[in-house]
Amino acid sequence: CRVREKHIHKDGMIRVPALKLHHEYMVTGGGDPEEGLIEFLRSEVHVSAEETNEIWRLFPACRDDRIFRAVTFLRSSYEQVQFWPGEILDFDFLHEGKQIPISAVRAARIESAFLSAYKAVEAIIGDPNKGPRKFRAQLRDAGLDPEEEIGIGEKASLAQRIRAANDARNERAGHGSTPRKRLITQGELLDLQECARHVIYRAAEYLLAQSKIAKADEAKAPQRG
Repeated sequence: CRVREKHIHKDGMIRVPALKLHHEYMVTGGGDPEEGLIEFLRSEVHVSAEETNEIWRLFPACRDDRIFRAVTFLRSSYEQVQFWPGEILDFDFLHEGKQIPISAVRAARIESAFLSAYKAVEAIIGDPNKGPRKFRAQLRDAGLDPEEEIGIGEKASLAQRIRAANDARNERAGHGSTPRKRLITQGELLDLQECARHVIYRAAEYLLAQSKIAKADEAKAPQRG
């Protein structure tokens, strides 16, 4: 759909008349009405003024190859499987989070999305060091706090979350012969995508802060000649 000027409200939000567009889909698009509404809600655009400003603030960090590659990998993960906000709010980690999709195609997409999300993390920090102390130092060098707790479901430290994802990649997601009962679950993917988003955000902030410090030091340096 096209976003017209009348859809942009004073608070900076872009809103689309869902009922009208859904009606048009049912009339002209055919197919199952309920499924059509779900697909529409997945693609509806809501971008606040604050979010737009934040995007532009962090955008210069994408000049860094690590950040750029990480963003590209995370985008690829979302393109394969993405949970829309309503799904995340209603997500039941005790049941849905531990489920492996019945559909073999969906299960394969979840594994592919998991691998792409892990690559996003690895693009920032590199291959996780096997030594606990060196691994935590590796995270700090990237501007990350190893002990910061993250997670949409059960909270865990950033170091624990990345280590668990690394083990899952090596032992399960990275192999086509993994038994069905050991496949990547929906909850594992959702938590790793959130972890990757967090890592990229923190690394971008750290990079921009370091750049500002370098510029300040350069400005203070005595001019030659």
